[in-house]
Amino acid sequence: MKDKRTVIAAAQSISERGDIAANTHTHLQMIERAAQHHAELICFPELSLTGYEMDLADELAFTIDDQRLSVFSQAAKQHNMIVLVGAPARLDTGLHIGSFLFYPDGKTDLYTKQFIHMGTEDAFFTAQADQKDVVIHLNDEKIFCAICADLTHPEHAAKAFESKSSIYFPSALISKNGYATDAAFLKRYASEFQLTVILSNYGAPSGAYDAAGRSAIWSADGVLLHEVDGTGEALLIATKENGSWSARTEN
Repeated sequence: MKDKRTVIAAAQSISERGDIAANTHTHLQMIERAAQHHAELICFPELSLTGYEMDLADELAFTIDDQRLSVFSQAAKQHNMIVLVGAPARLDTGLHIGSFLFYPDGKTDLYTKQFIHMGTEDAFFTAQADQKDVVIHLNDEKIFCAICADLTHPEHAAKAFESKSSIYFPSALISKNGYATDAAFLKRYASEFQLTVILSNYGAPSGAYDAAGRSAIWSADGVLLHEVDGTGEALLIATKENGSWSARTEN
């Protein structure tokens, strides 16, 4: 019996500084486009709803039941799609960098970044490496959530392997200067831990960083299967059929 066809979208989006209404509109448009390509899951970059604007994070922070997020729950139901959006998350433990998850059945979840950049993010956010891992079940896949600096810690990807996940999926803001280093991490994890790796990156500058774009997918033997050509808004559409992944860019 052959595996069920699986379609996943990595959103290479562009965020307006602190403009949640405009960014929500962009997200919903990209979700609609992903649905036209039969995507069953879409993941947006780190802090995509606000932009990577650390100085605004506290005033713009979301809670898990925040009504500003209800449109994403509705979109998940409408398109029968799992939706992940990035935003600052306010918890009892403090302000976190979060990925809010919305499922077609109305369930919600939250993954928070486990490793933050010391000297920059730690002035605004908190994180602990023992925060809960979030694994998404989609068809025959187990998708392990990650956010940006998580990917620079091999022990994080090792947890994906230990959990028997099949996909490691970081949402990120990776700059042009940092892309080669971070891509090397992801290629290594793919081959070392036998993980398909999918990256969702910003398509334009945000905060103080000139984003590289180049959202990508690596096979479980470390081969780069597809990479978005540079910056700009785009969807990377990854499809698994008959046990093999392929991908393309949809602008």
